[in-house]
Amino acid sequence: MASNREYDSDPDVYIGVKLPIEFGNSGFWNKTSTTIEQAEYNLKNLLLTKFGERPAHPDLGCRLAHLNFEQLDDSIIVKAEEDITEAVSKWLPYLNIVKVEPTINQDASRLNVKITYTLKTDKSQVGVATVDYK
Repeated sequence: MASNREYDSDPDVYIGVKLPIEFGNSGFWNKTSTTIEQAEYNLKNLLLTKFGERPAHPDLGCRLAHLNFEQLDDSIIVKAEEDITEAVSKWLPYLNIVKVEPTINQDASRLNVKITYTLKTDKSQVGVATVDYK
């Protein structure tokens, strides 16, 4: 079986689907060609999925939706970091979280999260995912 590096360097192999799903120029929909690129979409999907939203997997997701009913203060930043770390360690164990940077946008009543991550098998590739949660 080929490794991720072999797949990532092969221009004829696609790893996953870009989201939102749209018609692509080279095939039926836009695709991701590297593991680190697909990891960003997997991470965003995990963080934006609420518990109970996925049939047959009621515990898939992250508690960020529960933070909607919390006060927008500094304690929400700590809770967001803990919830993200817990969800990623359970559902995306192939990722290594380097840094979680939640920030509060008081004007828009929104929690913005920037996550820097690497693959556990290849720490030389660094990815960044941003999620705006309201």
